[in-house]
Amino acid sequence: FFFQAEDGIRDSVASRGLGDVYKRQVSTQSTWGFQQGEMASAYSLTSRLNNICFFGLIVLGVMSAGNFLTGYFQPKEVQAKFNMDRVVHFVKDRYEEADDLQITFSLEADLRKQFDWNTNLLFVWISVEFENKYSKRNQMTIWDLRIGREDIENHQLNLRDVSAKYPISDVYYKLSGEVGTVYFNYEHMPIVGINYKNKIEVGKIVFPGEYKGKKKAEQIDYHMLTPVSYTHLTLPTSDLVQISVVAVSLKNK
Repeated sequence: FFFQAEDGIRDSVASRGLGDVYKRQVSTQSTWGFQQGEMASAYSLTSRLNNICFFGLIVLGVMSAGNFLTGYFQPKEVQAKFNMDRVVHFVKDRYEEADDLQITFSLEADLRKQFDWNTNLLFVWISVEFENKYSKRNQMTIWDLRIGREDIENHQLNLRDVSAKYPISDVYYKLSGEVGTVYFNYEHMPIVGINYKNKIEVGKIVFPGEYKGKKKAEQIDYHMLTPVSYTHLTLPTSDLVQISVVAVSLKNK
């Protein structure tokens, strides 16, 4: 049997009076109020700002990935020529305890294809690799350069008789007569994306067979220096601070 409740709602359960109907009405109103609160929070200022920021990050990420990919697959080959001009000196460096070879060189390199809209910096360097009986692989960097996208004058290198920034050295004193392979190395640093680097062989050099010349600084054996005079001077100061001046003259044994 169906029973008619006082508020006009039909129910299959026998009505227990007005109180039961009112309880259900209160529960329904409470649920509707909670739903209204959720909708209100969805359109609040903080929620809208969060949606805008999240959407902006997605658009920025997609555009950055597109920027990187459009430049990454472009041809990046480099053409370079290297020539050793002369030997500045080839000595036994007793301070560094190694053979020390300083050279000058000429370099031609076309780097224009390395620069595009996503290039931040290009780092280039020249390395020399050689072998001896004590070590199968020795690698020395003799020159390097940082080239920015705005440094247009360095996008094509044409160097003549340039001194190496760093010497070729060997702690085993076995440089004499060895043959070194010269590589032109470059590392591309993009604004967006990952770095990539490569190297190309640009020639070989034969190290001198005998020692030659001196370094610009005189070849001083610092291990053989001994003090021959000592002067100690104490200046009048406060009780907490004492200043000492020491003069030491050195000479070779």
